[in-house]
Amino acid sequence: MRSLAASLPAFWDTPQGRPAEAPVTLWNGGSANYATLSSWSGEATSESGINELYFSFAQRDTDAELFFDGKRTHRVRGGGQHVLFAPSQSKVKTQVRSHYDVDAVAIRLTDAFLISCAERDKRQLTELHPALDSLDDVDWLFARVIREECRRGAPNGVLCIETAAAMLGISLLRKQLSAQIPLGAVRKGGLSPLALRIACEYLMERLDEDVHLSDVAAVVGLSIGHFALAFKKSTGRSPHAWLRSKRIEKARALLTRPELSIGDIAPLVGYANQASFGLAFRQEIGLSPRAWRRLT
Repeated sequence: MRSLAASLPAFWDTPQGRPAEAPVTLWNGGSANYATLSSWSGEATSESGINELYFSFAQRDTDAELFFDGKRTHRVRGGGQHVLFAPSQSKVKTQVRSHYDVDAVAIRLTDAFLISCAERDKRQLTELHPALDSLDDVDWLFARVIREECRRGAPNGVLCIETAAAMLGISLLRKQLSAQIPLGAVRKGGLSPLALRIACEYLMERLDEDVHLSDVAAVVGLSIGHFALAFKKSTGRSPHAWLRSKRIEKARALLTRPELSIGDIAPLVGYANQASFGLAFRQEIGLSPRAWRRLT
């Protein structure tokens, strides 16, 4: 994923629509950019690893189409305000014929931020889908708060924007919940793609920690038994075996560094001591760490 601070929102990063300035405000789990566009036309595609909400306060006519997975799903004509939601890991394309005098805000939210929104609302995260103009007047009030804070350099502090973004996230999830299946629901063949990605990311971020299966299952809203079964259907390996393979993959990279002893490497890949690390390495590779190091 590109740095939130270093990159423009996907639908603004085009030759036809790139704004001269797009100041960004960052918080843990998201960002918000503000821009004014005198005119915008052409095509843009979002296929990023982050959820994106685009609020446009258009003063003149808009003529645009939204495509998802190659199929046209929405058409927008007329002035006024519009909001587009592009979920992470989905391919969303817009074709804009005309879009004038736009006061716009782009809000980007990580999956982890939306999970925290779901937890605050005592709900499970859902499988998210692109949506156009699905939010209500209250949501637009939060969007205006974020727009004004970004425009003025966050005079009320980042917490103000983060709170408004959290309320937007909760509202978005509520509106999608009625039409969607639970994120962690077991599909034929295993976990849903979003649930699998979040579970794998959770594990990859904790290669050096003592990970409990109950914690991973809770992230995607499943019982331990259902999660373990669905994970194995999706990956061909149990969660424990999958995590071990990723730890040993990292260990192999560390073993190429002569300044690190095998005892140094063990805790860096989640093992309490050299003996348990050696046993896991042998199970995965068929050699001890020392023997593998000599061969490389």
